[in-house]
Amino acid sequence: MPITTYNCTALTGGATRALDSYSRLVLADGDRAIVAISGNKMLYFKYFSAATDAEDVAAHPYKVRPDDYAPAGVWIEQEADIAAASETKAGIMEIASNVDIDTGTDHEKAVSSSGLEHKMVSLSHMLPSVTDTKNIGSAVFRWLNGYFKNLTLGGVSRDSWPTAVAGSNGNVFFSGSVTLAGQDGLTVTHGKGDTSYLVKTLPTGTGGLGRIGDISYVKAANTVVIYNSGHGGFTADIELSNVA
Repeated sequence: MPITTYNCTALTGGATRALDSYSRLVLADGDRAIVAISGNKMLYFKYFSAATDAEDVAAHPYKVRPDDYAPAGVWIEQEADIAAASETKAGIMEIASNVDIDTGTDHEKAVSSSGLEHKMVSLSHMLPSVTDTKNIGSAVFRWLNGYFKNLTLGGVSRDSWPTAVAGSNGNVFFSGSVTLAGQDGLTVTHGKGDTSYLVKTLPTGTGGLGRIGDISYVKAANTVVIYNSGHGGFTADIELSNVA
C-alpha cells in the first residue's frame, strides 16, 4: 500500500484536518503527517499500525490516537534526529532567537550543527556551555577584526588603549593587576626567557598617604622588579609586550 502524507492543522479535537480525525481504516503503516501548530512550528509524525501507546500531547515525542482507535494504531512524533543534534554530531537543532539569515529575520530557524555559515544578530548574551574550555576562532581560522566597547584580558579591562610609541607595538605576552610596593620594589614573574620586552604601568588607585612618585624597572629574563619612588599601596595595571 502506498504511503500517504497528511497536512494537518491540529493534533487533537476531531475537527477537519486534525491529526486524530483520520480513521484508522484508511491509514496505512508508515503514513506521514505534517502538523502546523501555533507559534509557527511544524511537527512531523509517522503512523505505526501496531503501536498501542497511550495518547500524550504534553511530553515529546507526542503520541496521538485516531478517534476510532482500536485495538492499535498510533501517530508518533518523529524527533530523534532533532534531539540528538549536538556540537559533535550532525543533525538539526533549533535556534530559539532572532537569526538574521542574510535577507530578513526569522524567529526560529533550523540549521545544521556542523556549521552555521550565516550572519547572526544576537538579542542577548552569547555564553559558552562550560567556562574556560571553548574558543572563538583557532590558530588556522582567525577573525580579521574584533570590535568591542570594553575588553578584558588576563583580568585587566580596557575601554581605550594608549597611543602607541616607538618600539611598543609588539605582542602583549603578560598583563595583570598589581599593588606597587614603593622603594621595596614589586617582583613580577613573567617567564619570557629574555629581556627583550617593554613594561607599562598604569596606576588605577590611590595609596593611603603620599604620592606614587617616579616608576622604574629592573628587568631580568623571567622577572621584572617595579619600583616607585613614593609610597607603596597603589594599585596598578601592568602590561609586558615584545619589542617590535
